[in-house]
Amino acid sequence: RCFEVEEKLTEKTDIPIFHDDQHGTAIIVLAALLGALKLANKDISKVKIVMSGAGAAAQAVAKLILKAGAKNLILRDINGVISKNSKRDDVYLNDLAQKTNPNLEEGSLADILNGADVLIGLDNNFWEKAYESDILQPYVPLNNKVQKSGVEPKRPDQKPGRKTISSVCCQHF
Repeated sequence: RCFEVEEKLTEKTDIPIFHDDQHGTAIIVLAALLGALKLANKDISKVKIVMSGAGAAAQAVAKLILKAGAKNLILRDINGVISKNSKRDDVYLNDLAQKTNPNLEEGSLADILNGADVLIGLDNNFWEKAYESDILQPYVPLNNKVQKSGVEPKRPDQKPGRKTISSVCCQHF
């Protein structure tokens, strides 16, 4: 719904519309991505970028990354890899599917990470799921371990006593 609200506000007003969950996240992720690519001496148009998550924030991030010149961006959500072959109930996601995943890759997150240069995690509890499944183990975190934040979960759908991961710092792929 946030895309519909944004479109209506844009049509009815003559001021810029900024939704922090979408645009704020996209700006920060793009800045971090460009900085990391600069340090790794890689060109955004030549890297494979995998994104876990395809909600509103992830879609805004994907659009901005594409505008910045990315050519090989693959999104995956809870229902699988987004591609021209996957039809969703989300018109905005279907539009994005036409502009991403140029090689029509399919499979698990581990499958599409094969050959990836960048992984962006924007789904609920991504880092916790990645840590628990050992999906990040091949990429060796810089400090050789993923540190848990020690903060008790605040969301009702998380079990008490379960810790959440606040951040992970990994070497580039």
